[in-house]
Amino acid sequence: MHLDLSSMLNLISTIAIVAALIFAALQVRQGNLKRRDQAAITMIQTSLSENSARVLELFGEIPENAPATVIDQLGSETKRILFEFAIRLEVMGYMVFRRMVELEIGR
Repeated sequence: MHLDLSSMLNLISTIAIVAALIFAALQVRQGNLKRRDQAAITMIQTSLSENSARVLELFGEIPENAPATVIDQLGSETKRILFEFAIRLEVMGYMVFRRMVELEIGR
């Protein structure tokens, strides 16, 4: 089969368009991976705020299986700190649920 000049140019332009589409798809995929990784880093930074150690200490002071009255007796500032931490955990849980970030435990 003999290809004339116009057929060859059509073939080259088709190959160039297909290559450009493949390149664009790879770039989008890489961008999505970067976004997911950045979201995971941001999530970790958010969860490890300056009062995280204090919150974990407060959780350690609350007895296991304690009734809600134990938390109700805590000071308003302590309850506010616990509430803010719980909101952060809820947002992180939602992000993992919606697969905005991945939660991988032990590989």
